[in-house]
Amino acid sequence: MDSDELSFSDLLSMLRRRFAVFANSFIALLSFSVLLAFGLPSVYESTATILIEQQDIPDDLVQSTITSYADERIQVISQRVMSTDNLAGLVQRHELYGYGKDDESVGAKVSTLKDSILIEPISADVFNQASGRPAQATIAFSVSVRHKNAETARDLAAEITDLFLEENRRSRAEQTLETVTFLESQSAAYQSEIDRIDGEIAQFKSLYQGMLPENVSFNLQALEREERQLIDIKGEKRTLEDRIRYLQDERRKSMIE
Repeated sequence: MDSDELSFSDLLSMLRRRFAVFANSFIALLSFSVLLAFGLPSVYESTATILIEQQDIPDDLVQSTITSYADERIQVISQRVMSTDNLAGLVQRHELYGYGKDDESVGAKVSTLKDSILIEPISADVFNQASGRPAQATIAFSVSVRHKNAETARDLAAEITDLFLEENRRSRAEQTLETVTFLESQSAAYQSEIDRIDGEIAQFKSLYQGMLPENVSFNLQALEREERQLIDIKGEKRTLEDRIRYLQDERRKSMIE
């Protein structure tokens, strides 16, 4: 055996000599971790989960004006809920972080509260009716609040959840009002088109009454086309009026809630 190579007994002897160093290092690290765990102040986390309901208004009524992505809605509503005014109100009501007992500004306390709030979307596999394939979709989101006092964490999570629900109701009412306004303008445009076609039909009938027999067939076909177009536009107008009535009912329900 080469003299430079270590035998198994040499390695074992080396480990025995350094065992005390390894053991002492492990015990010191373990003791430090235990002291750190028990020495740090307790922090409690309270979490509320908000389920995202499916769109109340049928897609075949209003496809593009109401439907929006859940993630975008969560982001928009979160920005409104997490406004400085709302968080400052929470700081004052709950006297958070020594409010009223020190000279630190409310803005600094609001920043501390904002850092203790976590909003996370919750996704799941759902069936996409448009593509006919499964896809990931946000079905809910959680609101978590951390605080050194368990009751305060719970109360803050409950109040912030209420703010989300109230802001969502307000947002839905605003969207419904905007959609009703849009549909009413479309209905007025259809009515204007109906009036124009009615006028053209009346003029057509007046001009071509008593024409030569060879022109009767052509005139009747043109008249039938105009009348079919009028029927189609009237049908679309009735559909819009049904949409408007439906959305107005939805808006009244959301305002009552």
